[in-house]
Amino acid sequence: QTCALPISMDRAQRSAMLVWEPELRAPALAVYEQALDRARKQGRLNADSAMAARVRVVAQRVIRASSAFRPDATSWNWEVNLIDSGQLTAWCLPAGKIAVHSGLLTALDLTDDELAAVIAHEIAHALREHASERISELVTSGPGGSAASADRKSTRLNSSHLVISYAVFCLKKK
Repeated sequence: QTCALPISMDRAQRSAMLVWEPELRAPALAVYEQALDRARKQGRLNADSAMAARVRVVAQRVIRASSAFRPDATSWNWEVNLIDSGQLTAWCLPAGKIAVHSGLLTALDLTDDELAAVIAHEIAHALREHASERISELVTSGPGGSAASADRKSTRLNSSHLVISYAVFCLKKK
């Protein structure tokens, strides 16, 4: 749960949480590892060591500040990687698995502060548990609708499939 602050971080969740962030950590890590493995095999993972180091330094500044919004985030096993890609995107999966695509820096020629703003935005999704929120919305809007919300056990059993599907959907959108 994030702390209420004077900068509108205390927005209420849009739906009942049927899938909680801790349940998403393992499947999110699997999705992250698959993305890194694919990039590694293609020689696109942290290919520009100077750019990867820059991204990590900037990300660490933001990560250190995240505890102001969510104290338990300091215990997350944060990981930051650069994927050599022309895509103008970055993303952060539950529990702090971050990827920045090099196109974001090369095409837009971002300053460190601008890069920090992008990374902070992505980290905010993880801090606010937006993946859990969105997956919970998908569960209740799918076949069975509100009946799915009553069956917490089946939701838990399917959370791995939901997070993987959601992450693939999000990554393809970007």
